[in-house]
Amino acid sequence: MFYADDFTGATDELEVLAKSGANVILFVEPPTKEQLKALRNINAIGIASNNRALNTNKLVQKLSTDFTQIKNHIDYNYLHYKICSTFDSAPNVGSIGAVIDQGIKQLNATFIPIIGGHPSLGRYCVFGNLFAKVGTGNASTVFRIDRHPSMKNHPTTPALESDLIEMLGKQTKTKFNLIDWTIINQGNAEIGLHLQQQNEKAKVVLFDAQTVNHINKIGAVLHWHLSLHNIKTFAIGPSSVAQAVGNAFNKRKFWQEQNEWKSVSKQSSTIVFSGSCSVVTQQQITTALQNGFEEIIVKPNEKNIHLVIKKISEIYKNKQQVIIHSGKRSQKKVNPETLGSTFGKIALGLIQSSRVKRIVFAGGDTSSFAAKALGVKALQFKQPYVQGAPICKVVYSNKNINGLELNFKGGQVGDDNYFLNI
Repeated sequence: MFYADDFTGATDELEVLAKSGANVILFVEPPTKEQLKALRNINAIGIASNNRALNTNKLVQKLSTDFTQIKNHIDYNYLHYKICSTFDSAPNVGSIGAVIDQGIKQLNATFIPIIGGHPSLGRYCVFGNLFAKVGTGNASTVFRIDRHPSMKNHPTTPALESDLIEMLGKQTKTKFNLIDWTIINQGNAEIGLHLQQQNEKAKVVLFDAQTVNHINKIGAVLHWHLSLHNIKTFAIGPSSVAQAVGNAFNKRKFWQEQNEWKSVSKQSSTIVFSGSCSVVTQQQITTALQNGFEEIIVKPNEKNIHLVIKKISEIYKNKQQVIIHSGKRSQKKVNPETLGSTFGKIALGLIQSSRVKRIVFAGGDTSSFAAKALGVKALQFKQPYVQGAPICKVVYSNKNINGLELNFKGGQVGDDNYFLNI
C-alpha cells in the first residue's frame, strides 16, 4: 500500500502500480473496515493526503491518527510514504523528518529505506545530492535542486540544500546512512552486504539513483532483505519506490506488467484549474491562452462562486476551453487549502450546470483540497497521459461524480502543450 503527501503524487503512484499489474484503488481518506470489505480483487491500496501543505504540528497529529488506523485496519507488507520527487519539505511544513519519526513511533518501523532519485522523471540522486531536470527532449537542462529555477523559489518549501541527508537531518534526530551509486553499480550482492551493515548502524538508509537499472537493483535487494528478515516495509521516496517494488514483483511473477492501454480520447467538455506557481505550469498556461483558451482569475477565498460558475458556463456555450487560476502566485503566498477548496466548489458547480466530463487540477499543494471539496472518495487508474500524471476515474463516490475523469498534474510535469493536448 502507499500513503501520498499530496494528490498529484498519489495519482502518479497509482499509475506506476497499475502498469506493474496491481489491481489498485486510491482513497482520499484512510479506508474504513466497511470500505475495505466492499473491495473486490484489489491487491494494492493508496491513500491521498494533503500532508505536504501542513505545518509540522498538524502533520504530526494527522500522521498519528492515520498511521494508527492503518496499523489497526490494514494488513500490509509494503507501506510506501510517497513524497514529491523534488523532496518538497521543510522543518516547519510538510516535514519528511516528522514522517520518519512517526513511522518509528506509530508503525514501529525498525528500518526505513529512502530512494533519493526518480530517473524516469528526470530526478537524480548522486552521492546523496538531488538533481532535477527542467524541460523536455533536447531543450531540457538538469539543475542541482537548490539551483532549480522553480524549486529554489518555491513559495512554501524552497529548496535550500541539495544534500538530502543534510536537509532531512534538520527535520529529525534519527541517524541516516547512504548507499551511493558506486556500491549499487557493483551489483546486488554488494548492495545486500552494505545494506546489512548499514541496517545495524542506522534506522534510515538513503539510496542514490541515477538510472532505472539502479531502481530495479534497489527493488530486488530490498525485497530480498526485507523478506529474509520478515520486516514490514516502511519506505519513503517518490514513485520510484513503487517502480522498484513493481519490478521485483514482476520478476517473481506476483504481478504481470501491463503495457497496452487505450490512448486518451478527445473530451471537449474539459476544464483546467491551476494552483501551481511553477514556471513550467506558467508556460503551459501561456501556451494555452495563445491558442484560444479563455482565462478566469479567481480570488482564493472567492465569495461569488455562483457568478464564476455562470461566467464559465457562458464561455462553454461557445465551445471554448477555460483555465481557472488565481493569477501570478509566485508573487504572493496563497493558502493552498483556501484556493483548493474554492477550485473544488467551482468544479462541482460546473459538473452540475455544464456536464463537465474531464477536470485537470495542476499543483500538488492545492489539488488535495480541491478533490475533497469536489466530493471525491476514491479513484482508479484509467489510462496514461503524460508520465506521472495519468487520467483517473472517480469511483465509490457521489453518483453525480462517479465516472468523472480527473487528471492531477504536478507543477513540474509536462511540456508546453500539456493543456492543449489533454
